Amino acid sequence: MKRALFIYNPMSGNRLVPRELDRIIEKFQENDIFLDMYRIAEDNSKIIEAMHRKDIDMIIGAGGDGTIGNVANWMIKEGIKLPYGTLGTGTCNNFTHNIDIPEDMEKAIDIICQGHSYSVDVGIVNSKHSFLSSLAGGMFVEASFKTEPELKQKLGPFAYYLKALSELANLKSYPLEIDTGTDIYKENAYLVMILNGTHVGSFKRVFSESQIDISDGLMEMLVLREGNPIEIANMFLMMMRGEDYLKSDSVLLLKSDYFKISSTEKVNMSIDGEKGPMLPIEVEVRKKAIEVFVPYTKL
Repeated sequence: MKRALFIYNPMSGNRLVPRELDRIIEKFQENDIFLDMYRIAEDNSKIIEAMHRKDIDMIIGAGGDGTIGNVANWMIKEGIKLPYGTLGTGTCNNFTHNIDIPEDMEKAIDIICQGHSYSVDVGIVNSKHSFLSSLAGGMFVEASFKTEPELKQKLGPFAYYLKALSELANLKSYPLEIDTGTDIYKENAYLVMILNGTHVGSFKRVFSESQIDISDGLMEMLVLREGNPIEIANMFLMMMRGEDYLKSDSVLLLKSDYFKISSTEKVNMSIDGEKGPMLPIEVEVRKKAIEVFVPYTKL
């Protein structure tokens, strides 16, 4: 029998994990995996200590993108090389979508129990924080911070759309300097995002899967330049519908293993949907830094 550290956020999304806890334990036990349960709290030192136990075969994170990203961050900081299973129980679940983990809990558990895995890239921010799917700043980022938990539980990802739409009438651009290690760009931009996958926030197809490889040691940066507000609103609607908006002159698309972003103004950044540091920041991409369980079709 294998042993797993199961780390969950009881408040994520619709609070599925606490409601289905007994069934989750039963499902893993049916597959000869015994769970040591840990609940995310203000002080998570006991969880980090438990990650170093010699009898642990894998780590499982259950929650939204913030929780799944935090667990990965602890693993990377502590040098934990165990395979990582992810159960997306939050509002958007971008990382689990990026690696084709279904939202259906039992199907997701089946994938972990089957044991197929591969390694994915991780972004390291200011040599301190890691992210699995996204780092973003500017337009819509504040909206995600301000979206009420009750609204997210009732409406899911659509809650972010409503908040973002309310901001379109008050677009604000920021002066940005972007260094990719080989080139420097100076732009007035509404939004800057570094992505490791096709999903971010409530947008399900920011890029097509053919454009993205989450284990190539590179990440994509999308910059939404200052422009005509009507065109920006149309692009936003195209993003919502999953249509191709990348040919617009308002979009700057970069790809690198290093980014430095600075501004003369205060710009809040989010890391996997959670509040992150203010600009300036440096991002280093670590190739295949963490091993995750995936469907065999993803191999």
